[in-house]
Amino acid sequence: MALSRTSRASILAAFVLGGGALVGAPGQSAAAADAFPIEPSDLQFSATIVSDPQRDEGEPAITPDRNGNIYTCGPTGFSTANDYAQISTDGGDQFHLLGTAPRGQIAAGQGGGDCALATAITPNAQGQYALAYAGLGPLTNFSTATSANSGRTFAASATSESIPGVDRQWIAFSDDKTAFLTYNNLALNKVVQKSVDAGLTYNT
Repeated sequence: MALSRTSRASILAAFVLGGGALVGAPGQSAAAADAFPIEPSDLQFSATIVSDPQRDEGEPAITPDRNGNIYTCGPTGFSTANDYAQISTDGGDQFHLLGTAPRGQIAAGQGGGDCALATAITPNAQGQYALAYAGLGPLTNFSTATSANSGRTFAASATSESIPGVDRQWIAFSDDKTAFLTYNNLALNKVVQKSVDAGLTYNT
C-alpha cells in the first residue's frame, strides 16, 4: 500500500515519540488515527554529519544561537589540556574548526575534561549572540573564553578563579553579557559564579 507523505510522517512520528500502535479502520489514514499529528515539515532527518573527522572527542556538547549557528565542542582528555570546538553556519550540513590554528584551542591553561558552551539570549551591538566557553582541567579549574563574533575570534582567560575540586560545568546567559557558570565542587557541592563580560571572567 502506498502511503502519502503525511501518513509516512505520522507513522514515523508515532514511533519516535513513543505514541504506541496506530489503529484505525481499513482505509483510514494514519494521520487520522494519530492522537498527536505532526505535519511533514516538522520532522526531518539527514545523513550523519561528522563535525570533526580528524580528532577524537568525547562527551560532546552542542548548542545553537538565535542566528542559526550551531556550535559543538568535545574534550580530548585533560592530559592534552584542550577541547576542540566547531561551528556550522548552514544548519549542520558542515562544520568548521574554531579557535587558534592549527590545533583549534580556544583557551590555554585548563581543558580536556568537560566542555561547556552557551550562547547569549539577546544580541550584542553587532547583532551577534555572544558565545561563552568553559573547559575543565584535571578537576582543578576551568579555562574560559568568549566570542562576540560567532567564533571568529576569542578573548580567553586561563582560569575562572573557581575553587579547586570542580567538575561538570554548565553555562547559562540571562542577557547579552551576563552569564552564570555552575558546577559541582568537592567541598561545597553546587557552586555558581557570575560573569558580566559574556563569559570571559567570573566573580570569586
